Amino acid sequence: MPWTDRELKRRAERPRATASPGLAADSESARMRSLWGRLKACNAALPQELRLTIDAVAPAVASAQEIGFIEWMKAPAGAALGYTGHAIRYLWPEPGLQRSNNFWIRWNDQRQRYVLLHRTDAALPPTVAEYRFDERRAGYMLKRLVQGRRIRARSLRSKFLGLF
Repeated sequence: MPWTDRELKRRAERPRATASPGLAADSESARMRSLWGRLKACNAALPQELRLTIDAVAPAVASAQEIGFIEWMKAPAGAALGYTGHAIRYLWPEPGLQRSNNFWIRWNDQRQRYVLLHRTDAALPPTVAEYRFDERRAGYMLKRLVQGRRIRARSLRSKFLGLF
């Protein structure tokens, strides 16, 4: 049966997947743990008077109780960053009328990069835009939280040649 030999040869030449689904989940959580650790390190580098509080109690925002968060980094103005183990959530206390003021940061294992997920309209079902997250902006995120100013999703996106 010559076709079996050809099929075996074709399968041997095909590139194998480098990671199983279980390893991909570990990779995702390790990446998010790394980013959360960077945010906590930036917070620890601040003077004591400016540091954000880190605890396991959710802020007083309705959507914060929906998902099991491990830790919260809370700003005095009511904004917060929450860590779930596989994603980071930004919450702003004032609701947006058209666009949401909140967003998620996750690791996309297929693209091998951090992505920012942002709801862009109030329609049902909501439209969610996915952008490349610029991980160098972790210090900027902390600065905005300390200053009590809203973090815009647009300011955290990776710019393509500085154009958009």
